[in-house]
Amino acid sequence: AVSIIGTLWLQDATFGRGSRPVEALFLEVGQLMNGNSVKFRGVTIGRVERISVEPSGGAVRVTLSIREDVSLPENPAVLLAPESMFGDWQAEIVPREAYPQFGFLATSPDGTLGGYTLPDISRLTAAADQISKNVGIISARVEEAFTEETAHNIALAIDNIQDVSER
Repeated sequence: AVSIIGTLWLQDATFGRGSRPVEALFLEVGQLMNGNSVKFRGVTIGRVERISVEPSGGAVRVTLSIREDVSLPENPAVLLAPESMFGDWQAEIVPREAYPQFGFLATSPDGTLGGYTLPDISRLTAAADQISKNVGIISARVEEAFTEETAHNIALAIDNIQDVSER
């Protein structure tokens, strides 16, 4: 009995609560998997039920199963992000206007929500590596261009400008 109840609790079984499907489209879904949690305002309200690539190949359709009693915001969108540092991902239903910096896909006329996927830590690390390489290149170029002779020439130019100004 304890193992059955524990399993149902871990699966977030909805005793007596109905659920409804909500679909969302994304350009990509990162490491999202069936069974990952769906949250609204930080509260788990459902699970990811299905993930499939659209027939055209232009997007990924994710079917979410959320509690029937939850009212979504006026202009909802779905944000996918890592839930923890251990590789777990989550889908969070958010008001679109709360995140204007993200390029959510448009909500379709049939009610399919637009989505956006945040990069995971490996992509951020790769981007940081590229930035550090670019900063290194810029530093080397500045070092090449700004030698002691350049500094001396700039000092002479300033002296010349000062002499001209005094005259």
